[in-house]
Amino acid sequence: TIELRRDGYGVWQHAVTIAAHTAQVIGPVALMPPNFTVANQPLANATLVATDHRDTVFNVIDQSPTWTTNELWPDSFPTFSLPWAPSLISLSPNRQTLIASDGEQSAVVTRGRETAPWLIDRVGPLVWDSTTDNIFYAVQKGQLVKYDAFDRQITTRAAADSMDLSGDYLWLTQFVDGVTSLIRQKSFGQDVPDVMLRLDGDWAFIAGPPGELLIQNSATHELVWLQTDPLNGQIITTSFGPMTKLWWFNRSQLPLWSNGNDLLTLDEQGRNLLLDRYANPPTMAQWIVPGHIIAIMTGQTFSLQSISNRQGRGPLLTHDFTAATELDGLNVSDRTALFNSADHPRQLVELHW
Repeated sequence: TIELRRDGYGVWQHAVTIAAHTAQVIGPVALMPPNFTVANQPLANATLVATDHRDTVFNVIDQSPTWTTNELWPDSFPTFSLPWAPSLISLSPNRQTLIASDGEQSAVVTRGRETAPWLIDRVGPLVWDSTTDNIFYAVQKGQLVKYDAFDRQITTRAAADSMDLSGDYLWLTQFVDGVTSLIRQKSFGQDVPDVMLRLDGDWAFIAGPPGELLIQNSATHELVWLQTDPLNGQIITTSFGPMTKLWWFNRSQLPLWSNGNDLLTLDEQGRNLLLDRYANPPTMAQWIVPGHIIAIMTGQTFSLQSISNRQGRGPLLTHDFTAATELDGLNVSDRTALFNSADHPRQLVELHW
């Protein structure tokens, strides 16, 4: 039995069989403190808005007749004001431009021009062009629309029910007479669209990691991952089966998704693998140590759990909230989770491990 100890952390222990002249791998090792460190911050009359992927949290304060918005965590985007309170914010990959939306309209805010936001009709689910700091795409009223925040121009590209962006190509879905066509066209120039695949039923692109194409069937909830064979250009499809919610943030990590109360991932052979089954459906899951430790939210409980017997399967750290709580921010490298708690008085709760 091997033990590792360090002041301020719990003991790590692992049983290993040693054979002569043979190296034995016992990692990865993750030492955990005995408890979360908890810090509370009163919110008063502020409204919290979390951005995509929970990597940034904005604070909205009513300063009638305007609402002032500033980055609360981790603090790097300039403060700006709007004539209404945003309920959703999407930040560009290079953090130069953001889209703030309420129920009816959106505002495009760019660094250096935050005092004069570009007000447009509300933008629904959108995709950023990661090669620029100013272009994004969305489907509006059955049309693929390109937005250029620098020139403040809007261009209609093609008919579409949903879309995504992979490399230099825009991918569109068109659902007609019970069949979905997957169409590919260049994101620039006058490229002729190509129909790459036809699928029975109503399928649409859903949000996933940048550059990856994920479509879901509206009736069966089956999720399919699309990849292009680099040799022949053919489309390779990988089914995840029925899916309630997907958590997948970058290509270096395997996906995490839920089907009801089950948490699943892919194994190294690309097969569906059940990680655990919970009393409540997971509302959030993310790798802390890929393949070994996850952060997960179920009901009002946030926990770090080992799903590998190298760490000892089961909860490593657990925090139960007394009131309905929403996870707004998660920084794995900084070992911090940020929650918007409905306790009275209302407050922000920061957990550190």
